[in-house]
Amino acid sequence: MQKFRQWLSTSAQSVRTGSFGPAEANADKLRIVMGNTSCDVDSAIGALVLAYYYSEKLQQQWIPVINCRREDFFCNLEIVKHLANSQISQSDLYFMDEFRQQYPDVASIDEVALIDHNLLDTDQSDMSSKVTRVIDHHVDSGAYAG
Repeated sequence: MQKFRQWLSTSAQSVRTGSFGPAEANADKLRIVMGNTSCDVDSAIGALVLAYYYSEKLQQQWIPVINCRREDFFCNLEIVKHLANSQISQSDLYFMDEFRQQYPDVASIDEVALIDHNLLDTDQSDMSSKVTRVIDHHVDSGAYAG
């Protein structure tokens, strides 16, 4: 668990400092994992775990993005409690509002992986061409070739 917490902290620091982005800026490729906008337990925890798995398995940096606004996250009491019990600091989480503010241009994104959903919300549809991976238990909408 300590290795995971360290990875999460390092990932959050790296993305916030702008270490990722377009190739012409000589930055690392920006690959994100995000759950659905309901930001339920399987979406939020799934994004964290899948980003870690891809980072370890593929030897590529994947950033988990919690698919809600930071200021709204406190409403997700089950997730907040689980993270506290796991000694995971909310300061090590990277939220959708932070992501959109920091990376408003989808050209900065190399890949998007979806977990616990297989169709982006309409306000996130600009990222549809970047979706390369979908992990979901719902009926596949067939929106993304893969």
